Amino acid sequence: MVYPRKRMDPQLMINAAPGAWGVCSDSGWMTSELFLDWFKKFVEFSGATPERPVLLLLDGHSTHTKNIDLINEARTHGVIILCFPPHTTHRLQVADVAYMRPLSTYYDHQIMAWHRSTPGMTK
Repeated sequence: MVYPRKRMDPQLMINAAPGAWGVCSDSGWMTSELFLDWFKKFVEFSGATPERPVLLLLDGHSTHTKNIDLINEARTHGVIILCFPPHTTHRLQVADVAYMRPLSTYYDHQIMAWHRSTPGMTK
């Protein structure tokens, strides 16, 4: 999870799924450096090696495609990166439509309800 803040607050990870990883970004958007850190965790989790390669499907975001350090790490660890064509992930990634969109909508509604029921509170 990437949070839009300067410093990580451990409270943000309370009740997170086991193994979840939270980081901060000034903008809240993914950066090449953050993605490389995530990728290293992916390699560890997947057990990818040159003898046991793993396929990683990605969208064409520049933090994925224009990241030479990421490409070198992938080659070293036997990760084959395949990027979807631009503007197609919403059609090709079923989880985006079937899971992430409803989750995002539900989360937004819960945040709005919390803000309305606790005026002036930020945490």
